Amino acid sequence: MSEPEDQKSERAAWPLMILFGLIAIYFGVFAAITIDEMVLKTYFISQNIPLSPGAEQFIVTIYWPILKLFRIM
Repeated sequence: MSEPEDQKSERAAWPLMILFGLIAIYFGVFAAITIDEMVLKTYFISQNIPLSPGAEQFIVTIYWPILKLFRIM
């Protein structure tokens, strides 16, 4: 017995929705940091979430492609 076509397409859509959710989180955090530090210059995130130098380097490594694209780094 095969599944109805609706259930197959719904099951196939879950990985795609998860991928889009992760991409939205990635760009959302980048936008929040950029707006805080470059537009508003409040440095609210960096003051309230202290990071070790290793964690700071990790964040820069994760966002390196976007920073390079926008010529921020």
